[in-house]
Amino acid sequence: MPSRPPYPQHWFGPAGYLAKLTGRNGVLMTIAVDGADVVVRAHGDGMVSIDGLGDEWRGPFEIPAAMGVLAKHGAFENDSDKQYTSGSWDAGDVAAVVAPWYDMSGIVTEFIVDDIEMYTDGQGKANPTLPTEAEVLTLATDSWEIEGGGSSPWHDGSGEMILLRIGPRYVVWQYTSRFGWDVVEPEVTAASDEEAVAWFEDGYSS
Repeated sequence: MPSRPPYPQHWFGPAGYLAKLTGRNGVLMTIAVDGADVVVRAHGDGMVSIDGLGDEWRGPFEIPAAMGVLAKHGAFENDSDKQYTSGSWDAGDVAAVVAPWYDMSGIVTEFIVDDIEMYTDGQGKANPTLPTEAEVLTLATDSWEIEGGGSSPWHDGSGEMILLRIGPRYVVWQYTSRFGWDVVEPEVTAASDEEAVAWFEDGYSS
């Protein structure tokens, strides 16, 4: 089992992201491990349990320890095509929680959450392979079309911007016919969805 939880320090503490996640009740996520469905669930008291690995591994655990147990059972092996199903955690939460465990190897890895293809960036963060297929994570969009093309290489006639929330992280993707899809804002500073959308509309909307 890894000797340290691979999560940012600001995720910890009573006001951190992990505390918010464990405040939710019910099934948090499901993953197939060794051909069996393993369920991670919470009871609203800051701890989670694991069903499907036997009583020895049931818990309760804090989230880092629970993910460490799953890692020990091969849930985050890079040679596996892992598929996760969200519950009380949404698809973005699941992606945010599991991505750092893949990236402990330093290898960019693909996995699937709720039929959304995701990949890790090698630094513990997850992104969708195609943001247009991640509608459930989308907070706002904007598009443009410039007659005759644009003078800027990023605004070369037509394009689209998408604001996504992936767990606690706000990300802006941009599409242009010249460059395709690319992350242009990997870490937007915002305290809420509303604040992120207001920032996006102020800075990116046509």
